[in-house]
Amino acid sequence: MKLGAGDYFHIASFHPYFLDCYISFNGTSHYLNMIRKNLEKIKLLKSTYKKPIWITEFGICPRWVKVNAKEIAFIYWNAYLYFKKHNMPLFLWQLTDTRIHIYLRGWTERYFGLLSEELQRKKVYNELVKLINKNNPP
Repeated sequence: MKLGAGDYFHIASFHPYFLDCYISFNGTSHYLNMIRKNLEKIKLLKSTYKKPIWITEFGICPRWVKVNAKEIAFIYWNAYLYFKKHNMPLFLWQLTDTRIHIYLRGWTERYFGLLSEELQRKKVYNELVKLINKNNPP
């Protein structure tokens, strides 16, 4: 950016992952704190370079973390609210678990989905929908 790269794009895209998105013994508050810290760093870049920011990929692999599906959904909902408050769209990675031919069995990248490979709703999906419906009544 210091060399002028900002002249060649209109929107900056970030993937604010941290190691605990893949494997962790930490609880919900740790994730929320890490998301806030990443948001502060991204806000600094946004104000410095005057570019819109999109969070185009974020998620937590439920296979090797201490937090359960309900807690992951809570983290996602709060991440969405944090980024929305600062006018930064958030996209979760990914809608469905990735097919085995893309990633090896056991590879964490395969399990971020809200739906299984067979397109069945996972617990995280159900809990996230409950939060969305609770906070956005018809």
